Amino acid sequence: MTDLSIYDRALGAVLASAAGDALGAPYENDHGMQAALAAGEPVRFTSSEHWTEGEWTDDTAMAIPLLEACARGLDVGTEAGLNFVGARWLEWGTVGPEAGKGIGRQTLAVFDHVVSVQRAEQQGRQQRPLSATMAEQAAVVHAKHGRSAGNGSLMRVGPLAIGYLGAGDAPRLANAARKQALTTHYEADASDAAVLWSLAIRHAILTGQTDLRAQLIYLPPDRRDLWAARIDAGEKGSFNDFYRLNNWVVAALQCAWIAIRVGNDVRTTLVAAVMGLGDTDTVAAIAGALAGAKYGASSVPPEWREKLHGWPGYTVADLERLVQETLRRQS
Repeated sequence: MTDLSIYDRALGAVLASAAGDALGAPYENDHGMQAALAAGEPVRFTSSEHWTEGEWTDDTAMAIPLLEACARGLDVGTEAGLNFVGARWLEWGTVGPEAGKGIGRQTLAVFDHVVSVQRAEQQGRQQRPLSATMAEQAAVVHAKHGRSAGNGSLMRVGPLAIGYLGAGDAPRLANAARKQALTTHYEADASDAAVLWSLAIRHAILTGQTDLRAQLIYLPPDRRDLWAARIDAGEKGSFNDFYRLNNWVVAALQCAWIAIRVGNDVRTTLVAAVMGLGDTDTVAAIAGALAGAKYGASSVPPEWREKLHGWPGYTVADLERLVQETLRRQS
């Protein structure tokens, strides 16, 4: 992959998602900050009680292992790829003084179950593949609560498409997107959304165009009409129709799609996503991945790029290195 425009858009998918995450973080669940936005205060890169300026949250922290897997040439749709990603997620979520900083309730519940199972298996000296344990425990958590379609399965897929840019790789990407979703989010809506968005990112990296509807063919046939109607609703609606529910993966996708449609570069797309309110960092991270894939890393404001940082002690330079390694493997 030597095409500079493809490199710019691939890097853009990663950097714009991280920038959206960091931009939206101070506004998430902060009624004062969101009220200020509603009153007309401009969106700004800033710090908050929990996040330093430019620090990404769990959205990007969970995306990074997917990018690391692709940089190592691992197929996330396989047991080996999922085992690597799962181990890195557990390292982030359970190790160190800031373990799992910002983690979502659905993901935390799965991690807690997985750690308990691992301890029992270690005592019995019988260990199964981590990916199998995670998928099994995601199903257990779903059965316990009756739902598991939080937006965590979607917020992290931004980098995944970069590992599947070759001719004929779209079905492999769809499989990888669905498999990574199922390790934490059992419900079909969660994996469907990950498939649609990751394939839209791939299409944008390769063509510079956004086309969400064309990705419906990669869903099971009995799910396509449902999602076509949801895309229609997003295109006809506004943030006000969805933001109160955008911790749900469907509404999060709809809000991100609205931001894509009203923005004309990375900055305006991410500002729109945050101004849409609700789960601001996650919607902006989701929208940023597709906006970056369309407009490129060159569209991410330099003053945002230089401040980006977060788990596992990475900066923009580390993200650039991983993208370069991923593309080099496909050249």
